[in-house]
Amino acid sequence: MDKERFEYLYTKYLQDNCSENELKEFYELYHSLEDPQHLLDLERFEENFPLEKQLSPEKSSAILAHIQQPKTISKQAKIIKLIPIAAAFLIIGFAALWFMKSNENSEVDYFRYSNTSKKIKVLTLEDGTRILLKPNSELVQKSDFAKASERIISFKGEGFFDVSKRSNQPFKIVSQNQAEIKVYGTRFNLIFHGDQQEAVLTEGSIAMKLGTEEVKIKPSERVHIDKGAIRTSVVDTMQYISWTNHQLYFNDKPLQEVINQLHTAYPDQKIQINNQNSNLYFTGYLPTDDFEDCITILQKTFKNYNLVISIEK
Repeated sequence: MDKERFEYLYTKYLQDNCSENELKEFYELYHSLEDPQHLLDLERFEENFPLEKQLSPEKSSAILAHIQQPKTISKQAKIIKLIPIAAAFLIIGFAALWFMKSNENSEVDYFRYSNTSKKIKVLTLEDGTRILLKPNSELVQKSDFAKASERIISFKGEGFFDVSKRSNQPFKIVSQNQAEIKVYGTRFNLIFHGDQQEAVLTEGSIAMKLGTEEVKIKPSERVHIDKGAIRTSVVDTMQYISWTNHQLYFNDKPLQEVINQLHTAYPDQKIQINNQNSNLYFTGYLPTDDFEDCITILQKTFKNYNLVISIEK
C-alpha cells in the first residue's frame, strides 16, 4: 500500500475535506492497511489543526494505544480513530469514531460513531452521505457499502441526513424498535429516540416501514409512529430543522412553550415568567448557543407587555 498517499487522504479526512472519490479511495486503502503505526496521532493532529478537545487525556491515550497496537492475527478487528471536522458549520471538537473490520462470515459493525459531546457534529460516510448529529446520538454502519446490495445503518438519537443517491444500492435506516426508513436520495430530519420514531422530509422521498405497513411521504410532510400505526401530516419543516443552524424556531407558539424549549436547550438555566405573560405568543428564532441573546430577544419582543423573566443561576 502507498502509505504516503494513505496519510495524505487521512489528513484530508481529519479536516473533512475529502471529495467523494477521495473518500472511496481512503476506505479502500484502509481495508488493505497492514500496519497502523504511521497514522497521524492526536499530538501531531493538534500541532497542525489546533481544536478544542472533547476527549479526556485518559480516553485519548486509550484510543492512541489501539491505533498503535501491532496487528497479531489476520482475523483481528482493525480499529482506527477518525476525527471529522465541520468547518463549514463552525463546529469544533473531537468525538470517538471507530471503524471496525472483522471476519466476513460473522455479523460486522463496519463503522460506529457516537456523539458524546455537547455540540452538533458532522459525519461523512464513505458513499458521500453527510449527517448532522445532535449530542447523544449514535450511528452504526451494518453493511459493506462497497459490496452489499443495500446500504444499511442503525441509528438512535436525532440527525439531519443528506443521503447520496445510488439507484442500484438503496439506503436503509433501522431503529431499535424495528421501525425502518427507506431512502431514495434525499434530505430529512430523523428522530429514533425511545418511543419517538419520526422523520420530516425537506427534499426527495422516503418511506417509513413498521412490520408489513409501509408509508411514503413527500417534502414538507412528517411521518411518525403513534400507537403502533404510521401517521403522516403536513408540517412547517423549519420547526424541525432549525437546530441544524443552532436555532429554535417558533411559529405563533405560547410563551410558556418557548420557555420550556429553552429549558431543554439550556438545562443549566432555570427560567420563569410571571402568570400574566402566559397568554402571550411568540414567532421567530432563538439561538441555541447564546442564552443571553435569547433573553434579550424575548424582552425586546414583549417590551410593551411588561414581560418579567426570572433567571435562577
